[in-house]
Amino acid sequence: MRAKRYSAEQIVAELREAEKLQAQGLTIPQSCKRLGDQRPDLLPLADQVRRLEGGRGAAAEHAPWDHSRPRARAPNPCQQPLLDHQARICRLMNTLLRGELDPVTREIGFLAAPLEAAVAQFVEWQSGLRGSGGYTTRRVSGELRSLLCALEPLTSVQRERFLFVPTRSRWVAYLDNGHQGTDVFSVVSLLAEDLRCRGIRAVATPDGPRDKGGAVILELYGPTGEATLHTIRAVGVAKEGGRWDFWESGDRQPFEQPHRYEATRVRDRFTPEMLKEYLAKLDIELFDERFYAPQGEAILVERSGRRARGVEEFPLVGCHASAAR
Repeated sequence: MRAKRYSAEQIVAELREAEKLQAQGLTIPQSCKRLGDQRPDLLPLADQVRRLEGGRGAAAEHAPWDHSRPRARAPNPCQQPLLDHQARICRLMNTLLRGELDPVTREIGFLAAPLEAAVAQFVEWQSGLRGSGGYTTRRVSGELRSLLCALEPLTSVQRERFLFVPTRSRWVAYLDNGHQGTDVFSVVSLLAEDLRCRGIRAVATPDGPRDKGGAVILELYGPTGEATLHTIRAVGVAKEGGRWDFWESGDRQPFEQPHRYEATRVRDRFTPEMLKEYLAKLDIELFDERFYAPQGEAILVERSGRRARGVEEFPLVGCHASAAR
């Protein structure tokens, strides 16, 4: 019997159903199994995710998935080559807004401070820097996607827009319009010191093909951290030159699962699921868009004045794709 073929759109639809199940408290494997039981006519997502997370590649768009093979056996190397972009689709359950606004959402900062205090301290600090130009603030309204699209255009060399988003807990999220993602460390670590509060850097960068790097990082800042870096705790994995590395520094926190740092495969020592679980212990729902902007408002800080030489602008593609649908 010929194996069925499944498109990227079908897989994404299943993943969105899985998000709803996770919101009800199910884990990713439980969600995948439930979907497989409910929709036997479609690709058993748990089987595919398990293979992907096992490092065996990703399903190609419209590629058949042969269920006649024993599940423990690796895919036949003679099959159609498996494309990397499909692997990213199958990991979207652990990204904010399904990764549609990448690179903005790959790195997010958090400050345990009131919204207005965080914005005021940021503007005061930036305005005091030589050649920094002027800064204006304004409130922006809408659901999370619209708020993040206010950062457009993304820029190289010099960041020009900075977004402070209140959340459902005591934390304020921070993002900027850097074309490769937010520069959390230099801003949040310093503001945590100035405001005498905790700060967090959360990184969940999608794994790219071959030597293109992915990363999962958690950094905790505060006035009691290292004198120069203000870092209380750091743990993460990152891929450089095709190789994954793991590191940790500072005091382990009570919510950590240190036994998992001994995993044989380096990238499994700190996963997006672990990052999400750690942050949940700190009242941060990293990948849940409902966690952000509960009143539908945020504060946008914009830099004015002379631009640095060589600045380039880039569209935030996910914003235009949304408008076109």
